[in-house]
Amino acid sequence: MLSEELAGRRDLTAPASSPAVFFRGTHHLFYRDLAARGLPAASRFAGEQAVTWIHGDLHPGRFGARTDDRGHVVYELGGFGEAWTASYLLDLWRLSTAVVLEAAAAGVAEAALGPLVEELAGAYLDALESFRGNLDERHLQLTQRDVPEPVSTLLKQTEKAARQGTFWERWTEVADGSRRLKGLVAPGAETRSALVEAVAAYKNRLASRHRGKAAYFEVLDVGSAPVETAGGDGDPPAESPVAPSSDRGERYWVLIAGNGPGPEDDRVLELERHRRPAYLPFLPETETRRLLERFEDEEGCRVAYAERAMVARADDHLGCAAALGGSFSVRERAAGEAALDPALLAGDKTWRRLSRAWGRLLAAAHARADADFDDGLVPHELEESVLELVGEEGAAFRREVAELALGYARQAAADHASLRSCGEPTATGPAAPVRR
Repeated sequence: MLSEELAGRRDLTAPASSPAVFFRGTHHLFYRDLAARGLPAASRFAGEQAVTWIHGDLHPGRFGARTDDRGHVVYELGGFGEAWTASYLLDLWRLSTAVVLEAAAAGVAEAALGPLVEELAGAYLDALESFRGNLDERHLQLTQRDVPEPVSTLLKQTEKAARQGTFWERWTEVADGSRRLKGLVAPGAETRSALVEAVAAYKNRLASRHRGKAAYFEVLDVGSAPVETAGGDGDPPAESPVAPSSDRGERYWVLIAGNGPGPEDDRVLELERHRRPAYLPFLPETETRRLLERFEDEEGCRVAYAERAMVARADDHLGCAAALGGSFSVRERAAGEAALDPALLAGDKTWRRLSRAWGRLLAAAHARADADFDDGLVPHELEESVLELVGEEGAAFRREVAELALGYARQAAADHASLRSCGEPTATGPAAPVRR
């Protein structure tokens, strides 16, 4: 039972603070509950060809200020630790449920929650339609003018902080012409040595212009990454420099020399250890087997591959490395990077605009990651498959997404209340849509 699964889990102290945060911290329960009701297969909008790379742990906090491979700050997806190929509906349902919970917590009226989700689902479909017969999804990026306050201010401030070198001032120092990390826990000699060796091997597996550049990837310093906060790693609380992060896998920052001899050319790589996705036990056997055959125990490679597939102009440092008995993704820890706590979003209009933006971004990520990226893993065009399934029933599609999101949000709230009171939880999961 749910109470037995949650009993004794000290890591759920924070998720117990609200239904929305509880939902973020229990995505394995979400997938278990869906699978128990035959979802997504029981939905009439599911299909064998309507599969792509999915994020796997989607909620509004996964969207934030990111720096693309040209150095531009954009509003984009992040955090791909649970990514794999599966039904597009899993991402859409999980994001929609999170939107219901977060918007309710932010004061959006209950009567407005269903229409809010329908707007998100409609924006998703509209975006897929706009990608049909072209490759426009590859270029879709949202900037300050495309998002409402306070997200536009987040992007503006992140861009300004990157120009001013705020990240470098906070986390590094220069002495005698050389830069080193500061304020981080230094790993032991054996760990440092293992990470240096891992970076040396990683550089030779890169799929970008930096592949094999020994001088570029010369390691200058290593530290355990700070605990991530709602404001992003660049703006942590005072007690933050501890290792490893409590809400993510084991992470390290590695300072490398970059393109030139001076400290102004240095870069920081982030190495994060990954494990198998939480929803793996609930995938069809064929999907599970395909994941294990493709990546075996290289979970860090799966995560890096997913980000390259789903993000426009993805970081050209994306790769993976084996170290310390585990598999790590590797990416540049860009100076222009931050997230926004959804609790800061106020007003129905703001939530409507952002829901449309999230729908567009998700559709673009899904469409990029289909056969256009790797037809060996995803042999179909997602937009064609989904639009064929939906046909003229766009209104029914939007209603189904909203009904599932509202139903599961009620369930998450009940489970959260059960956890808070240490009582017995209610039966888990939403009712399954019926195939017609």
